[in-house]
Amino acid sequence: MTETKCYGHGVDIARNGHVALRSGAGRGAPLHAGGSMRRDAKFLRGLIAALILSAAALPAQVAKSAESDLDQLTRVSQRLALAPDFRPIDEAAGGHATKSTAALRSFLATHDGTWSIHVDALSGHIGSLSGSGIAWIPGDGNALSLEDLDPLLAGKSEVDLEVLDRRARLAMPTIAEMFGFDPSSLVLGQGRSGNPAPHVWFVDYDVTVGGHVVEGARVVFSVNNGNLVSIDSENLPDRSVSLPPTRISRDQAEAILATYVGGFLPSDEFHDRGSFHLLPANRLAPTAGGRLAPGAGRGVVGVWDLVFEREGVLGTWRARIDAETGSIEEFTDINAYGRIQGGVIRTDGRPADSLLPMPYAEYGSGLYSNPAGIFPGTSGTTALNGQFVRIVDSCGSISRSADAGGTISLGQSASGTDCTTPGVGGTGNTRSARTQFFHLNRASDMGWGWLPSNPWFVSQLRGNVNLNGTCNAFWNGSTVNFYRSGGGCANTGELPGVALHEWGHGFDQNDGNGAPPEKGSGETYGDWTSSLVLHDSCVGRSLRGSNCGGYGNPCTSCTGSRDINWGKHADNIPSTPANFTYPLCPIATNGYYGPCGLWLWSNGFGLGIEGHCESLVSSEAHWDFVNRDLPAPGSRGAWSIAERTWFGSRSTARSQFQCTYNGNTLVSNGCNTGSAFRVLRTLDDDNGNLADGTPHGGAIAAAFARHGIACSSLAGWNTTRVAVAPPPAPVLSATPGNNSVQLAWSGSAGRYDVFRNELGCSFGFQRIANDVTTTSLTDPFVANGVTYYYQVVAHPAGNEAASSAPSACVAAMPTAGPPIPCSPNSSTLCLNQSRFRAQVSWRTPQGQAGSGQAIPYTTDSGFFWFFNNTNLEMMIKVLNACVAPWNKFWVFHAATTNVEYTLTVTDTVTGAVKTYFNPMNHAATTVLDTSAFATCSATAGEPESAETLAASAAFDAISASELSESVDSQAAQKVMRELADLEAAFAARTGAPVDPNSTGAGSVLLGLEEEIVEHGEANPAPEGGPLACTNLPQALCLNSSRFRATVNWRTPQGQSGAGQAIPYTSDSGFFWFFQSTNLEMMIKVLNACVAPWNRYWVFHAATTNVEYTLTVTDTQTGQVRTYFNPLNHAATTILDTQAFATCP
Repeated sequence: MTETKCYGHGVDIARNGHVALRSGAGRGAPLHAGGSMRRDAKFLRGLIAALILSAAALPAQVAKSAESDLDQLTRVSQRLALAPDFRPIDEAAGGHATKSTAALRSFLATHDGTWSIHVDALSGHIGSLSGSGIAWIPGDGNALSLEDLDPLLAGKSEVDLEVLDRRARLAMPTIAEMFGFDPSSLVLGQGRSGNPAPHVWFVDYDVTVGGHVVEGARVVFSVNNGNLVSIDSENLPDRSVSLPPTRISRDQAEAILATYVGGFLPSDEFHDRGSFHLLPANRLAPTAGGRLAPGAGRGVVGVWDLVFEREGVLGTWRARIDAETGSIEEFTDINAYGRIQGGVIRTDGRPADSLLPMPYAEYGSGLYSNPAGIFPGTSGTTALNGQFVRIVDSCGSISRSADAGGTISLGQSASGTDCTTPGVGGTGNTRSARTQFFHLNRASDMGWGWLPSNPWFVSQLRGNVNLNGTCNAFWNGSTVNFYRSGGGCANTGELPGVALHEWGHGFDQNDGNGAPPEKGSGETYGDWTSSLVLHDSCVGRSLRGSNCGGYGNPCTSCTGSRDINWGKHADNIPSTPANFTYPLCPIATNGYYGPCGLWLWSNGFGLGIEGHCESLVSSEAHWDFVNRDLPAPGSRGAWSIAERTWFGSRSTARSQFQCTYNGNTLVSNGCNTGSAFRVLRTLDDDNGNLADGTPHGGAIAAAFARHGIACSSLAGWNTTRVAVAPPPAPVLSATPGNNSVQLAWSGSAGRYDVFRNELGCSFGFQRIANDVTTTSLTDPFVANGVTYYYQVVAHPAGNEAASSAPSACVAAMPTAGPPIPCSPNSSTLCLNQSRFRAQVSWRTPQGQAGSGQAIPYTTDSGFFWFFNNTNLEMMIKVLNACVAPWNKFWVFHAATTNVEYTLTVTDTVTGAVKTYFNPMNHAATTVLDTSAFATCSATAGEPESAETLAASAAFDAISASELSESVDSQAAQKVMRELADLEAAFAARTGAPVDPNSTGAGSVLLGLEEEIVEHGEANPAPEGGPLACTNLPQALCLNSSRFRATVNWRTPQGQSGAGQAIPYTSDSGFFWFFQSTNLEMMIKVLNACVAPWNRYWVFHAATTNVEYTLTVTDTQTGQVRTYFNPLNHAATTILDTQAFATCP
């Protein structure tokens, strides 16, 4: 079996099965038992040949199958395979550090503190140095002032990049001796240098030889809170190297390539017909069997780049021809695979379209809408050729004009895929076109919010959708590309996770320092970008109809390309290069290597390990950081830290980790320049001293050490230390207006960053305002009728590393002019005389998502179900408390679920919005929000009765007479007769006397329950057999009438009674306590009498804080479960999956 193809970087769409790197190897098995390393290399080369010969028999999980003649020609020379090998100075082998010893001693004698030093094993010089910090520029980490920098400022009033360049060059003589470079060869790399966060500066230099930049060689100075905390290098050539002679012309290089590929075709399209590049080059040891020579340093090689595409052959092909010798150093496919409004797929799982703005869409020549899709005037036409994103749909053209009211509506597709359209806007107005236009724009908005000086975010990106072919998506160096459905795969353009992954590849290439030299880090870049936005570990969920193969460690709940949560794989073990990459990852035959594969190839093993597979190690580490190791794992606060440290470190990030082979297994760490571990620590540090730890240093260390890619030789590598106390989280409010939202916050101090999205509180946010000094902000870039979600983070001026937790997530829906009335529909409840709109969206741990389906009950209350209409999940009521002392509208809700949900309640008179969020895998918390809407002054209507309000708030209680009056007289008489019969039967069986004063309030049932409880939960039924369940005003009969549920309540004033029952389905029902229109409790008993549970489950939730005891009885066995809520305690949702072990 062969896999479905994914080319280059990308979604890696594979079938079942895998090819192991080692024949017969399990997790952690060696390359080859016994023998020398050279023998291992022979063994592996033989294994490659065997795998190629048996490709038809062995299913593979690789990035791209070699199907075309060009694929078969793929090659990368060993000397261009630049794999880092940094070692702690005390572990560096024979004499590696001797070249830097004298300069290093001088540096350490001058600069006190703790310093961690790593040697570049290939050059023999210092490769990186980090630690306590050196006072560099004025900042919170030192006592410097601008006067101390006066000679460097040259009349400037503040520090900028030019000043930092002068500062670094003053220190370069000693540093250059340690690192082995010529200071005069360094030129500032403008794209990588800058101030990505107020407390961080990167001063990043290119290395030149003969006036040409050596691509991939650099020296970087990192400054945190005013202190120089690290100096790092990458791929530095020897100072003695000179520019190689150019003996091969551009035309000769093209002829060499033509011969290599069997001639060019008339349809071949060239993107580059020969540009000159100077690259670092490994030096091979002639006596080491083709392996690298430690300490020999690096040279340089000049190459001609030629790049072309061939019609009918998937790929963008780059050749690199040695300009001195004419040798072909590389031939590879460089593809990275992996108001105007319209229907957009919000998230993975392929839910129905949501009507969202088309941001920055064109409405005329050179005319573009704002971020909310709003444009001036009432006429215009769009083809989704926007300011920052252009969509080209293979299904046809796109064109939609404004209607009479000035709205350009591209419509929604109720169903269908590929070339299905809403019937307007042209044959290219597909779900894929609209979805890509929205998400690509919002991804760039998110990046721009953190890195506004990056020009890629404000250039136009082309997205090609509905390409002929299936199971593919890729980045080709300039465009993102998505395929139609088929071959067992969904349309990749209809999956936001795939879109964000491919956009991530583009960002990787355009983050200022280019893509890393190996491909595994790029795959992590794409996968983590997707997860940062969607908060889903399954990348491209619903891509296929079955779970992903996981490279031999199958996914358990992911139908996408990969799951980066190791807990959702069959082995349930954190992946490391030693226990996962080594035994399970396949061989790459196309140069698409990960960090370990690149090192193996560069060291003469004749093979490399496939990059998509290798990426799981580092991707899982990032997922762990947020969802296992940070405080409040998986919370918005944890994701906020991840967004800040990720985006802020992009311009200096390179390979996620480094990897070598020790003769038995792969050995890895995160000590290399630009590793994920090191750059995250730099952004996280709050005091300009890496040696004493960082605010989240323990979490970073735990996450990356778990996967074998931390750097334990760094001082303070696993220390959590908060040097600067963060301010408290702001308290945020949002008031919607006409195409605007007014934000205000309080309770904190410092500077403020404001964040927004349209997807929900559990998704990634775009930073829309940075370093705000006031406590209010008007957001004018929003559209009426769309719900927006906001949060605010506070931090000290100039130190985002000391950021507060985010404020509560607050939603607002802008409204134009007259209020938009509530219209009930399948997903909307209209409550309290239809003034309030209630809607809920949900998401499961498996990534399924949808809208709650509404069931109205009274004018004030109703329910939602998520999965089927017999299984209610949520109960909600909105009460009018517009009387003293409350003067509010109240929102009470409870849910019997642990899925993630966001409940949104909107006051349609004022536009005010309240949202309530339940995180994933958390039993829903009952919410009794008596401060929900302070909007009584806006046509409040008639308030609830004082009795209802008092009872609902547990401030007072209604009388027994009022309770009895709420029961229909005929129904009450019927109940009395049934209770009398039941009481007589009970007395006959137990000998208990009949109470002549029984009022039918449940005393008989209570007596029976108390007798059972007294003898324990497993007490058998009374003699004479179990007492059958009969629906009564105070009893529900659930799960085919096997289980009896009753509830008794008590208020703070001592009033008490029995809950009044309302059956709903055979499994579920409700109780009210004070008034029949005011439901208090929802309960369901579910039959889970199948493996692995073999139980009956009891789920219940209540919107009350009075004391109550819920009693559930299995009438077949007499077993009883009771659930107690104490007085003045908001009821806790109970999801009791161990309730009754009495199956069947």
